[in-house]
Amino acid sequence: MLHFMEEHRDLAQNRIQGPNGKKQAALLWEQLATKLNSCGSGTTKSIDKWIKSWRDWRTDTKAKAAKNRNYCRGTGGGGPSPTPLLEIEERLISLIGVESVTGHSNVIDPAEILTFKFSMK
Repeated sequence: MLHFMEEHRDLAQNRIQGPNGKKQAALLWEQLATKLNSCGSGTTKSIDKWIKSWRDWRTDTKAKAAKNRNYCRGTGGGGPSPTPLLEIEERLISLIGVESVTGHSNVIDPAEILTFKFSMK
């Protein structure tokens, strides 16, 4: 699955655009489902179930990476992560963008602005 998504980065990042974007995405998901279902050593799923599997894996990996990041930022520097990312999870984070875990450093959180305004009074 990851290899296919690395070949189709727009699908992995849910950024297929244009007038035929939905059709193109549906076609790619159908191709991926066919490939995965024909492996023979795994489970057979519908296209919707493969989409859900992708989203769940992406969400779980981002959460694990964020937890590791927060742990390392803890008091005293945290130390080594109790659950380091696997190589395949690191590839996934690289594919979807490290910003999905760390956030954009040049974007100010509106909640921080409100907190700052109230503390100035």
